[in-house]
Amino acid sequence: MTDPLRFTLDDADDPGVVLAAVGDRLELVDQGHTTERRTVLDTFDWRVWRRGDALEHVRPAGRGATVDRPVLRWRDAAGRVRAEVPAARPPRWAEDLPSGPLATELGPALAMRALLPLAEARVTTSVHAVLDDETKTVARLVVHQARAEDGGPLPTVLEVVEVRGYGRQAQRLAEVLAGLPSVHPGGADVAELAVRAQGLAPGGYSSKLRLDLDPATTAAAAWTAVLRQLLTTLLANEPGTRDDLDSEFLHDYRVAVRRTRSVLAQGGDVLDPEGRDRFRDEFRWLGATTSPTRDLDVWLLTLPELAAGIDEALAPELAPLRALLVRHQRREHRRLVRALDSDRHARLLARYERWVDDPRGSPGVAPDAERPATLVAGSRIAKAFRRVERDGRAIDDDSPATDLHELRKDAKRLRYGLECFGSLFDPALTQPLVRDLKSLQDVLGEFQDCEVQVTSLRGYADELAAARAPSASLLAMGALVEHLAERQAAARATFADRFDRFDTKANRSRVRAIGDGGTRP
Repeated sequence: MTDPLRFTLDDADDPGVVLAAVGDRLELVDQGHTTERRTVLDTFDWRVWRRGDALEHVRPAGRGATVDRPVLRWRDAAGRVRAEVPAARPPRWAEDLPSGPLATELGPALAMRALLPLAEARVTTSVHAVLDDETKTVARLVVHQARAEDGGPLPTVLEVVEVRGYGRQAQRLAEVLAGLPSVHPGGADVAELAVRAQGLAPGGYSSKLRLDLDPATTAAAAWTAVLRQLLTTLLANEPGTRDDLDSEFLHDYRVAVRRTRSVLAQGGDVLDPEGRDRFRDEFRWLGATTSPTRDLDVWLLTLPELAAGIDEALAPELAPLRALLVRHQRREHRRLVRALDSDRHARLLARYERWVDDPRGSPGVAPDAERPATLVAGSRIAKAFRRVERDGRAIDDDSPATDLHELRKDAKRLRYGLECFGSLFDPALTQPLVRDLKSLQDVLGEFQDCEVQVTSLRGYADELAAARAPSASLLAMGALVEHLAERQAAARATFADRFDRFDTKANRSRVRAIGDGGTRP
C-alpha cells in the first residue's frame, strides 16, 4: 500500500470516538494539528478535476496553521502533494501559474479557461502516529475536519498514510478503521466535499454533448431530448458570458445556439412548424447578436500565435492593435449584455422553455413525430452528407472563396447532425465519419478565418492610422496581413487532399447504413 487510504466518518459522529477505538487496539500518539483556509480552484468545465487532480489556494487560519503565508497546493487523486509554492493570490489564467511542474503540466490543460474559486473551507488537520513496540512510527492516521463556506460542518475525512517499509502495519490500521461501524471506506476528499456543499457536481459540465438517446425512441422524443440538452447548455453558460469570465463561456453559448438552429432546421415534419420557424428566426438573431464579441475574442486569443509568424522585430509593434482589440471587445460585450437584458431575449427564453417541453404541436401537424428516431435522423444525416459531397466535388482550383465558405456551412450542418443524434447509431459508423469530417472542417475553418481576419485587420489599420498610430505598428499590421494571406493560401492548397480523405467509399457505406437506421450493437 503506497497511496493513502481514505475513509469517511458519519456526519454526526465525533472523530474522538474513532481515535479512542483505534487507540484501544494500536499505540496511537497525537502529533498535533494545523488549521488553514482553502479555496478550491478549477475551470467551469472541470479541467483540473478531470485530470484527477485538485488545486487549492491555502492561507493561514490562526494558530497552528500548516502554512505561514499563502500557497498554491497541487494534489493528485490520492491526495499526495505534487507541488506547493508561494502564491499571494489565487491564479486566474494558465500564465499566472508559478513556473515549474504546475505551469508545464497543468497550464496546457487549462488553455484559455479561467480558474474560478468554486468553494471555501476551513480545515483542521490532526496527525496521529501509530507506534510499534520500539516506539517507532509505523503508520499515520490523518484526520481532516472541515467547515464549508456557510459554516456548516463537512463529513470528517480519515487517511491512512504508510511509512516506507511498514506496509503491513498501515494495512492493519486500515483494517481497524474499516471494522468500526461509523467509518466507511472511500469517499470524497475535503476539496470535493466543499465543492458539493456549494451545490456543484464535479465533472457536471462539459462542452461536449453527453446524450445517450435510445435507438427505440420516436423522432419527437429524440428531438425533444436534444433541444432540452442544448437549452441546458445555453443557460449554464449565460452567467459566465454576461460576466466575461473567459472566452469559452460565449463560445459554448454560441455553439449551443448554432446547434439549436440546426436541430430546428432538421426538424421538419417532426416539430410544430409554426414554433419551429419562429424559434429558428429568434435563435438566428441571438447568433448574430453574439457574433461581434466572439470575433474579437478570437482575435485576442490568436494574436500571439499570429504575431509569432512575422518578423520578431515587428511583433512588439502590434501592441496598439491589441489595445484597440481590447477596447472593441469591451464595447461589444457591453452591447451583448444589453441584448441579453432585453425584453426580446426574456420573451424568447420564456416562450422557448414552454415550447420545448412538447414541440410536436397539434396532432397531425408533424407526421414524422412518431416514426423511429433512427430512420428520421439517419435519413437527414444522409441528406446532409450528400450535400457536402456534391458541393465539395464541385470545387476546383478556380472556384471562388464563397464556394468554400458555403461548403463550410454544409459541413457544420452535417457535424451538428452527427453530434446531436450520433448516439442513436453504431459508433463504428459515426466515429470514423466524424474524424474525417473534422479534418475537412479544420482546413475550411482556417481558410475562412484568415479571410475574415484580413478584412477586419485592414479596417483596424485604417482606424489606427486615423488615430496617428506609430508607422511601425502599421508596418507590423501589413506583415500580419501577408502572413494571414499565406496561411489562407496554404489552407486552400490543402483542401483537395482533405476532401478526398472525406469523400471515400468507406464513408459513403457508413452513411448508407446510418440512413437505413444502423443502431448501436
